[in-house]
Amino acid sequence: MQKNPARQWLIILIFISAALRLITIGRDSLWFDESISYLASTLPLSAILNNTIQSSHPPLYYLLLAFWRQLIPNHDGYLRLFSMIWNLLLIPLTYWVTLTLLPQKRDMALISALLIVVSPFHIIYSQELRMYTQLMTLTVGGTLAYLQAQKTDKWLWWVAFFMAFLLAIYTHLFSLFALAGIGLYAVAFSSSCKGHNSLKQTTIIIGVLLILLSPWAYILIQESQQSLGSLRPLAQASSDNFRYIKPIATLTFLMFGSVSGIIYNGLALFFTMAISIILSMELVKTCKTAENPFIALLILIVLCTLVVPIVIYLIRPFYLPDRTMAGASPFLLILCAWGTTRKHTPLPYLVYGMIIVMMAGVVLHARQPAIKPPYRDAMLFISQHQKPTDIILHTSDGSYFPALRYSSFFNHAKAKPLALHALLAHDPDPRKPKTVYESVGGTVWELDDVHGKGKRLWLVIACLSHFDAL
Repeated sequence: MQKNPARQWLIILIFISAALRLITIGRDSLWFDESISYLASTLPLSAILNNTIQSSHPPLYYLLLAFWRQLIPNHDGYLRLFSMIWNLLLIPLTYWVTLTLLPQKRDMALISALLIVVSPFHIIYSQELRMYTQLMTLTVGGTLAYLQAQKTDKWLWWVAFFMAFLLAIYTHLFSLFALAGIGLYAVAFSSSCKGHNSLKQTTIIIGVLLILLSPWAYILIQESQQSLGSLRPLAQASSDNFRYIKPIATLTFLMFGSVSGIIYNGLALFFTMAISIILSMELVKTCKTAENPFIALLILIVLCTLVVPIVIYLIRPFYLPDRTMAGASPFLLILCAWGTTRKHTPLPYLVYGMIIVMMAGVVLHARQPAIKPPYRDAMLFISQHQKPTDIILHTSDGSYFPALRYSSFFNHAKAKPLALHALLAHDPDPRKPKTVYESVGGTVWELDDVHGKGKRLWLVIACLSHFDAL
């Protein structure tokens, strides 16, 4: 039996990826959003499906995390293994998508897999208890199934395309942008007989997916009628005077992540701009010559997933953190790997330089101190030093949700459960209705409720801006 060197290298890359991600997977405490993930996964099945915690994200990730929690110890590192596993699955899927685009370019496919392995962005989110690695893996898997369905017209691949994107849209709503890119591609290449059949099947599948999403859309619309709810971030206006640098900042983040170091960030910005400009020129040439029509599919997915939300944001600002566009990252890296095939341009050298900078970012990420607030240590300290008559009061749910995660977590001899533990009402930046905190075992107090309840007060302030309201 003849050995496949590319497959052997792919397996090696997966093992290297696991090692890089395991080094610091339990270093940081769970922060606000991660604590919401954890607390949501502790709710009954009906409460997760009804969006009792009023998350702006669909319930699939929380359902799977609830199952994962039954299999592992209740420790941050073990919990985050769930995200890491999704990221490890992304590596062979990215390799396979690239090989489907250019079957004779196994080296290019390995480069695309390598970019996932050493990208600090992917390392950071494979160590975060959120749905972004699941989103990326399902989106790439769905795109792979679509490419195979286009090539073979086998119904099993159409079913795989449908199932992958059904899971993706119930993981994160921004997967709809990637689905829109696929729809546009089907329309653009519908002139041929084969393309016409593909358009019909793609249209039916997308239509059914939208119908199946309608129950969740109904839940979100109902919650938007409340003063606070899941759709609140979309109503937020941004006062950020630097929002016009959002496009290049987002591109840099989705490839190089967020790592401390002026030199590293300067190099990341340089390679992002240089590669973006030259790669765009090469992609335009390729589209004009119809050299490889499947490249157009990647371009449309990136444009819909990345460019459309940013354009909307620039016209009418709303809360748009870069991580919500994570679905574009694997496709960006595949296009970068494709750039290594462009002869007589500096693109190959830029991509190789990008890989070197990413490797430096991996080292910096592993060596830098914890980048998230030390809620775990803070709650352990309070738990060890509190007295029975003490009140632990939070001015923001930014610390209260993590505290609820850690309040019954410690098994140390000197650590005790937090008895009089509450969130102060009228948070300067309120995110959830009172019923949400109660659903996960929390309590909300007015200032009048504090009087006479204890002899000593622990005041936990998660954000300096809250001093303005005290």
